[in-house]
Amino acid sequence: MPTIGVPVRRRQRRPSRSGRALSDRLDTAFLPFFGPAQVSPIHAVGEVSDHAREREKRIRTVYERVVGPDGHAYVVERDVTD
Repeated sequence: MPTIGVPVRRRQRRPSRSGRALSDRLDTAFLPFFGPAQVSPIHAVGEVSDHAREREKRIRTVYERVVGPDGHAYVVERDVTD
């Protein structure tokens, strides 16, 4: 008896419940363990330029790190009162 071909119904991919891509969900899951990406190399080789020193000094005098009541750290502009 010949077999009759039954059309196979393929499952359609459903979007994730959160609507985000898998890579975004994985990044969010691993962020508490590995932290944010480094902007510059950890072990930078070479001399620090005068421009970079001045920029760092200006940043540290204009902004300060404050820990809020919720325990999170924030970078805020320093209060300049004369």
